[in-house]
Amino acid sequence: MRDLILAAGFLLMGLLGYLLMSKVDQFLENNRKNMIKKTGDKQILIAAESPFLAGSIMPAVELCEKEGPSTAFFLYSGQPESLLKSLTEGQVDLLILSEGTIFKKEEGYEYMLLPFRNTVVTVDGFDQVVNGMEEANLVYVVWNSRIVSPNRDWLISVMRNGFQN
Repeated sequence: MRDLILAAGFLLMGLLGYLLMSKVDQFLENNRKNMIKKTGDKQILIAAESPFLAGSIMPAVELCEKEGPSTAFFLYSGQPESLLKSLTEGQVDLLILSEGTIFKKEEGYEYMLLPFRNTVVTVDGFDQVVNGMEEANLVYVVWNSRIVSPNRDWLISVMRNGFQN
């Protein structure tokens, strides 16, 4: 009889332990999914006519990376016409154009002018840094204000408030 009570007690303890661990496992899985969802939303997509123009916003990007390390920045490059189309469709948050590029200001576009800062670019498979030959004094930073993007607005606020040292 004593063995039967002991076996029933072990069975009950095992069942309670299993139920408790399944609840803890479910909680941890939900927490992991929420963390992935939150960090996936904090990204700023920047497109530039030339990667060398990105140096103009790098001080603001570096400050934002320091203040919000979970925010990811992605830089794309291409022809101004296709980049403007991407901006209109909301595929990128910010667009950097050289001073000499003529663009038709669509409804909802806003922009600011920043001083051009020369930067170097590294290319995979090429052991040297590449220097730009742009001669611009200013660059346009353009965004589509019709598309809501708190992360983009945070970066714009940093640029507007003069953190471009």
